[in-house]
Amino acid sequence: MFVFAALALGLAEPVSAQFGRGGFGDSSSSTSPFRLLSSERVQGELKLTDAQLDQIKKLEEEFENAQQEQPRTQFPEDPEERAKFFADFRKRQETRNAEAMLKVKAALQDNQFERLSQLRYRNLGTRAFENDDLATSLKLSDDQKAKISQLIGDSSSALMQLGRRASREEREKVTTEWNDKILAVLSNDQKTQWEAKQGAPLPEEGNTTASPTTTGNTTPQPT
Repeated sequence: MFVFAALALGLAEPVSAQFGRGGFGDSSSSTSPFRLLSSERVQGELKLTDAQLDQIKKLEEEFENAQQEQPRTQFPEDPEERAKFFADFRKRQETRNAEAMLKVKAALQDNQFERLSQLRYRNLGTRAFENDDLATSLKLSDDQKAKISQLIGDSSSALMQLGRRASREEREKVTTEWNDKILAVLSNDQKTQWEAKQGAPLPEEGNTTASPTTTGNTTPQPT
């Protein structure tokens, strides 16, 4: 039987090339705003002060403590129950991440938070479409939201089937294929709006994501 830790504030999600190629279910990325804020490049882009960094650090500690308190749950073996498990998991993560973003917002100036939101969308990639505010802003129809949710669930299963031994290239290939399928659900106007909401990319310089071993929230993985 597989056993999974239901972590508190994030689920692995698509990551744009500037954050390191991730994907809808890549366990090396996270939706947590603290994951982005731990990057010196992001800190520099936002021009965070020492006082802000101290405040964010305290919020991050609260985040990690809440994460550790999450109960362990058994991974469903039935395909339908498994799909529901992931859908519910993603919904809980989105709710908790929205709460985390509100706390972070209080520590930032308006322009800093706006830029962080853009970078976060870049980090989330297509998984961001499950965010209620973004879905409303893009005017996604119920049919589009249902299709996207299904594709995200299927994409998570596809990456899990690759297993831990899959190469980076293999994971990138699957990631690209599924991200293309998800983006195909959008209209041309919605795609244009989505690109605008991500803002300008950071200057190319290494990788802004933390190591996969860094404390953060990931897709449930077998232990």
